[in-house]
Amino acid sequence: MARKSKAKSKHTMNAPDISPMTVSDDDDDLMNDLLSQLDSRDQAVKEESPTILNEMQLEDQVNELEAKSKRTAKDRFQARRVSFV
Repeated sequence: MARKSKAKSKHTMNAPDISPMTVSDDDDDLMNDLLSQLDSRDQAVKEESPTILNEMQLEDQVNELEAKSKRTAKDRFQARRVSFV
C-alpha cells in the first residue's frame, strides 16, 4: 500500500485557481489608447500607400525600358534586315 500512496501523491497536482479576468478602468483606457494608435497608423498607411504603389510602378516601367534598350548586335542586325524587306 505504500507504493499506491506515493504514486497518488506524485500525480495529484493542485489545480490553479482560474478566475475570469476582470476589466478595470485602467485596462479600458489602455485598450482605447491601443485602438486609437492602430487607427492612426491605418490612416498613415492609407495616405502613404498610393505614393509607394506609384513609385513601384514607375520603377517597373524604368526597368522595362532599360531591358528593351539593351539589344544585342544580333538583334539590331535582324531588325535592319526586316526593315529592308
